[in-house]
Amino acid sequence: MRRMLTPSFSARNMEALRPRVRHLVDGLLDDLTRLPQPANFHEAVSFPLPVLVICGLLGASGPTWVSSSNARRRNPATTSSPV
Repeated sequence: MRRMLTPSFSARNMEALRPRVRHLVDGLLDDLTRLPQPANFHEAVSFPLPVLVICGLLGASGPTWVSSSNARRRNPATTSSPV
């Protein structure tokens, strides 16, 4: 299984994810600043970020706990072909 997955996680493929992940982080941080303070960073950023990245890698839409408009805004992979 590792041999099968290794090419997908090459340095070049991971570098190609950088703009997508940066876009997701920017959106999550923007949302965080709009929450009542003090906000929970884990709940607002560190928990949803890997889920959104993995959904993008799989070509899936965001999870149901992320509103559909936010998922499309945060996850450009849902409107384009998967990596």
